[in-house]
Amino acid sequence: MIDIALAAQGAFKAYELLKKGIERGKEIDEMSGTVKAFFRSKHQVERGIEEQEKKRNPNDLLVGSSLEEAIEYIEEQERIAKLEERIKWMYINAGKSATWGKIKREAEKRELAKSNAKIKNKRKADAHDALMKDLLLIVGILLGGVTLIGGVIFLILGLGGR
Repeated sequence: MIDIALAAQGAFKAYELLKKGIERGKEIDEMSGTVKAFFRSKHQVERGIEEQEKKRNPNDLLVGSSLEEAIEYIEEQERIAKLEERIKWMYINAGKSATWGKIKREAEKRELAKSNAKIKNKRKADAHDALMKDLLLIVGILLGGVTLIGGVIFLILGLGGR
């Protein structure tokens, strides 16, 4: 399981490195590894929140502080969104607004592709589950029929032998 606070800390650290690099006169495109590290950490925060939501058991609602969880989720997401906005402005201030626009469009395109792949995989899994249920039903009916026929034959042979 991904620790949301730890992943968020990675994003903040990457942002600080990026900020210091810019202050020292480095170009934003020279620090693409740091930008990637920020967005990798941002993705880990999002994935961690998603994992926790999926694993949440209705009984877990009675355990822990809902307010504490909400604060962690919302504050981390808002802080990361602010840092992302600042990174966008680093690109714009460096005269790379077109590059930032391309990056955002490519990210949206990739998110759409991932979303479509998830939907497709979900549909496949649902179809597989439906097929397995149908096969189990057919096997159950066949076994029931064989048992019924065996019972009838047993009764006929058992009664005929007396």
